[in-house]
Amino acid sequence: MKIVNTLICVSVLAIPFGSQADEKKAPGPGSADRRAAILKKFDADGDGKLSEDERAAAKAAMAGAAKGKGKGEMKKRLLEKFDTDGDGTLSDDEKAAMKTAMEARKAEALAKYDKDGDGKLSDEEKAAAKADFAGKRGKAE
Repeated sequence: MKIVNTLICVSVLAIPFGSQADEKKAPGPGSADRRAAILKKFDADGDGKLSEDERAAAKAAMAGAAKGKGKGEMKKRLLEKFDTDGDGTLSDDEKAAMKTAMEARKAEALAKYDKDGDGKLSDEEKAAAKADFAGKRGKAE
């Protein structure tokens, strides 16, 4: 089970996007836009900051959202794609096939987005890959 969870995490991170700590980059988990949205949603008393109770409610809501949607859906999709014998688990051969497919996808993404050809994605290239991925994801849903 640990290996399946690890592989799920690897598949989600197949395209390296880098740190989101710099607020000058596209909005992400650490950006000012994200913090403003969280404040707007959870600042119940409207004082412009989160109290301990408001902060706890925000953390609980985010933890619940992370557990509820992403992992289960990703695992389901990976099983649908790579569980060739249909037993609900991935055998060593199925895991190897999944790893090969993920490595190919990563190489394809690098070839597509590495505009300067240096073998790694710059901040701008990561932003382009992330925007393209988000756009495709939105169309699929």
